[in-house]
Amino acid sequence: MFCLKFFQGMILGLISKGFYSSLPLVVGSAIYSGLLGFITDRKLKGTALNVVSASMLISSFFLASFFCTRCFIPSSSVIWLSLAGTTSFGCDYFLGGSIAAEFGEKHNAISGITGIVNGFGFIATFLWKALNRSVKTELSYLVSLAMIFNLLGSVIVFKADRIFNKDKSERAKGTRIEDLPIV
Repeated sequence: MFCLKFFQGMILGLISKGFYSSLPLVVGSAIYSGLLGFITDRKLKGTALNVVSASMLISSFFLASFFCTRCFIPSSSVIWLSLAGTTSFGCDYFLGGSIAAEFGEKHNAISGITGIVNGFGFIATFLWKALNRSVKTELSYLVSLAMIFNLLGSVIVFKADRIFNKDKSERAKGTRIEDLPIV
């Protein structure tokens, strides 16, 4: 996502590029998504959208920490950026799979809704590349934009969770979601 494009835009020596490798991000995101799944199912009783929103906020914090320490302590910058990428990538498995499948199951359209969610993910990646290039040429730095997008995404996911929970409680009462005002 944003971290890999950011790595490619950095001017580093050969040894420094090894520190900023994408391997820790990929391995960390796989471990982190498994941990998120375990915590969500066992401890939080399946409130995945709240977990995703909190994870995006944590990722924004790690990005801000990277931004503040990148010039002073290069080794800590690697840790902060790896943690930011890990917490950001770990959410993708939830948003692309389990949440879409759960929502689709309620409307008897699992594959359709999962396909739409993954399709929007593809469109977002396509648009991000164009935005990435234009911001890189105009501002020459992407971390602040990534922090803004993470914070905005976290708020949007939190709002989606409120709507989803309202839908769930109204379905339990027998009211249709179409009859409810969206606040």
